[in-house]
Amino acid sequence: MTTHAAPSTTPGRSTSTLTECNSVAHDWGFEKKFPNAELLSCRDPLGIEEDDEGLYHSSLYVNRPKLTGSARYLLETIDGSGIPSDLRLVHIPGLSENVPYEFARNRTERLLGLLGLRRSITLGHNAIGIRGEHDTSNRVDVTLEREEIIRKSSRKDERNILLGSSMGSVILSDIALRNSTSKKPFNIAAQVYVAPAIRRDGGMTLPLAANFGRQLIMDGLRDTAFMGVRQQFHDAKVVKNWLHETSLNLHNLHHQVDEVLGASIADELALVVSLHPTVVIVGEKDKIADIPLWKELAASYPDTMRLVLLKNRGHEILTHPERTARKIAKELKEIGLAA
Repeated sequence: MTTHAAPSTTPGRSTSTLTECNSVAHDWGFEKKFPNAELLSCRDPLGIEEDDEGLYHSSLYVNRPKLTGSARYLLETIDGSGIPSDLRLVHIPGLSENVPYEFARNRTERLLGLLGLRRSITLGHNAIGIRGEHDTSNRVDVTLEREEIIRKSSRKDERNILLGSSMGSVILSDIALRNSTSKKPFNIAAQVYVAPAIRRDGGMTLPLAANFGRQLIMDGLRDTAFMGVRQQFHDAKVVKNWLHETSLNLHNLHHQVDEVLGASIADELALVVSLHPTVVIVGEKDKIADIPLWKELAASYPDTMRLVLLKNRGHEILTHPERTARKIAKELKEIGLAA
């Protein structure tokens, strides 16, 4: 991986000037469209399997929303040369999946290679991974902010594959709903929900939290039993880093769980499922996902929705980004979405 020139700065410290990047593949048009976005670092990711000699270039930003009370958040764009594609991947990861960390980043990069896509944008959650930020925004404000970024950064005639992981699925479904009535809609080629935290009852109740805690323990034990020693060591390091990062964001995580994990209206979700090809991938043991809701929608909209239930799996499918990416790519290719 090549890392390009960048001044010494971290997400927790602001700088008044943009980072300079010496890569010819860097998209300086993004900074012009979003002057509140501060460029933190750039790199040429090597984790993308390329089918030609094209170059992939990644740029990590911290963005300050226009709305009062909204904290800054991280976002990452990837642009590639080579054979062009009219498809772009838009990823909204899980709440505790910091954008530049392995879970979210590997899921995005692996999908770009598997599908032959040349562009992506990953939109993080307010204050996650940024020291000193305090978020007071609500679900509507978060949706409005992300919807504007997606719309303004989309190129003419570009089709967007929307990917929502866990609580990112909640925001993604709200964005798709808003886009359906927008005067300036962006093009949605498909939407993918992985381990979606969308629920009809909403909220993190005590029984739900207890069930989720027990599920995480069982998921961990099951993973340990079926993986090799080397993979166990690697995953342990990744999970340790994730837990450390999560511990630094607890006050913002608590606020956003209260705000984002609210009830979703089944009729509104049915509308966006009916409008766009939809793939839902969920472990059959997932205690966060509302599996009965997805089964109902799959039965009602068999022409537009594909429900993939993974046997003996729970919410931990998010901790296996490459495996999950292969499953997503397989489903999208079957409906004709690949470069």
